[in-house]
Amino acid sequence: MAVDRRRDAALVALLVSALAGFVLVEVEGKPGQTAERSATGARGLRGRRAAGDEANITWNGCACKPRWDYEGFGSCNTSCCNPDNDTKGPWCLVADTGCEGADWGFCRPTNATIGRCSDSPPHWQDSEGDSCGAYGAGHWCTPDRQQGSGWSRDWGAVADFAAGGADAFSACCNCGGGNSIDHRCVDVAGWLDTDGDGCDVYGDSGWCNATGHAGVGWHTEWGTFANFSRDNKSAVDACCVCGGG
Repeated sequence: MAVDRRRDAALVALLVSALAGFVLVEVEGKPGQTAERSATGARGLRGRRAAGDEANITWNGCACKPRWDYEGFGSCNTSCCNPDNDTKGPWCLVADTGCEGADWGFCRPTNATIGRCSDSPPHWQDSEGDSCGAYGAGHWCTPDRQQGSGWSRDWGAVADFAAGGADAFSACCNCGGGNSIDHRCVDVAGWLDTDGDGCDVYGDSGWCNATGHAGVGWHTEWGTFANFSRDNKSAVDACCVCGGG
């Protein structure tokens, strides 16, 4: 029987946290949105990028709280945690809800390589249930398909945790895999949505992926891409990074 090396290490960390007085509870869903949102402009509050380590900011560039507690989800003392095992990876409560347009966001891995790439399969998980987001946030891999600084030799090879015929190196953009957008694709020239955000923002903030679906940085409370269409074109029509162009 295979040994779940990373899972064993995680259980040790969980025990340490419990002894420190923290209890993590797995539940469905995410914290409720606290900021008022609408389909016409509330999203424009986003984007004040925080200084410091990018591992402690969201995909929208907003600072995470260094420690937080959320009833029903548990506590986190490392800024970014995944108490509900979300398939999109670790998340945090944000320091400024006006920046994120919500009270939480998914954490952006250092040197994230989303842009013109989408994970494939979209919600891939390895044999232990860890997602592409977890690989990026944990520094388990690098964009040039090498083991990252967070990967322990004791775990074996990345390929040992393959699932569904793919390992992180083939499935995850963060690890040098995924599906890259055809570089012959050209965005609709000068397109901006009704908030004034262009294709570069949609890609850098992880709002969409190459299959035309919402990405890790997009909050469903904002509505759909169509809510921000301009000249009868949404990002899905105008932007290569969102499957258009």
